[in-house]
Amino acid sequence: MEDRLTELGEREEWNGHLFPSSQSASGHIATQTVRNRFADFVTRAGLPPEIGGEPPIP
Repeated sequence: MEDRLTELGEREEWNGHLFPSSQSASGHIATQTVRNRFADFVTRAGLPPEIGGEPPIP
């Protein structure tokens, strides 16, 4: 997480979103896109795919 924030913070055009979109004028992205990116983030972080029988959600 710290690495991600550092990476984003170094971008001149960063809008403050953890999962920014370069394809959206508002900087917002679709809910499912966030969920997909979050699932990838969870996997790369080595966290379990489910907690209490449910996948982690953003």
